[in-house]
Amino acid sequence: MKLKSVIVSLVIGVLGAAPALAMPAFDEGAAREAIRQALEPWTGEEAGPGAIIQVAHRGEPVITDMIGYADLEHAVPITADTRFHAASISKQFTAYAIVRLSSEGLVDLDASLAAYIPEAGIYRDVTVRDLLAHTHGIREWTSLIGASGFRQEDVVTNAHALDLILRQQAMNAPPGESFSYSNSGFLLLAEIVERITGLSLSDYSRELIFTPLGMDDTVFVDSLTM
Repeated sequence: MKLKSVIVSLVIGVLGAAPALAMPAFDEGAAREAIRQALEPWTGEEAGPGAIIQVAHRGEPVITDMIGYADLEHAVPITADTRFHAASISKQFTAYAIVRLSSEGLVDLDASLAAYIPEAGIYRDVTVRDLLAHTHGIREWTSLIGASGFRQEDVVTNAHALDLILRQQAMNAPPGESFSYSNSGFLLLAEIVERITGLSLSDYSRELIFTPLGMDDTVFVDSLTM
């Protein structure tokens, strides 16, 4: 509770001070120069990896600049339409899917994980809320994969990871005792979404999140052939 109190106090303090803070005027020239300097180390390199930088002002993109290649083998340059791997930024969409299902009465955030994944009996004291908050104590699947003999370049599917999680005989910590950032919790949340809706997380997110928001270039990749 102390940590939550500190965070709430800080938020209130910042919000309380906000009216007295004047936002500086947007300087497009300075922004372009900063971007130029950021990309300069990669200028002139042949077929090297790169990046794209975009600056938005009042919700509208005003500067988009890029450098380098999206595909080194075929020398395909990065463009404004290049899709990037969003990695853990995807967790917010998984969390939204769970909270949405909760608002529809299909998921109880305080129910046991085992209520939705019966074979997760060892985790019967873990709640869905624990998974969202990274306080579940379940071992990290990315570490379990390595310990089980997989190499970094091996193909690992959600099914492999889920199997490893469900075969564990112990946990790193009791549920709710401590915070530990975890991919295991969100893999289990994705599994709950699929079992409740009968849709893959990719299909569910496309139909109920990405398409309604016009996020036509955003996908969960659930096929090795994509």
